Amino acid sequence: MDRHTWMYKISRATQEYIDGVEKFIQCAEENLKKKKEHGKEDRITCPCHDCYNLKKYSSVATIREHLFRRGFMAGYTKWIWHGEGIHSEKTRTSDGNRRSNEDIREEDLGNEEEPPQDDMA
Repeated sequence: MDRHTWMYKISRATQEYIDGVEKFIQCAEENLKKKKEHGKEDRITCPCHDCYNLKKYSSVATIREHLFRRGFMAGYTKWIWHGEGIHSEKTRTSDGNRRSNEDIREEDLGNEEEPPQDDMA
């Protein structure tokens, strides 16, 4: 069964979904271990429908529960923020260069600017 099918087309109560979530958790834990070895991160982003990879948790049990209760966020079949294809996935940027999605994500998160304020208020 392909990933899109078990993640989005079948009931979360099926064995296929349960097994798929466990594979995801294993992938995420392996990625976290690699990041910890390099002193980068100690939490995992949650790809559930509500957290949308924006919230991080130190407990995989919390993420597992979210995925069983809420399901995965739409379109997250390539687990790029959880160790899958981080170095092999390349994205062409507006300047024509190809960079890894991990590099792009880290730059985007670090360069958030405040919206301009209207001084005439």
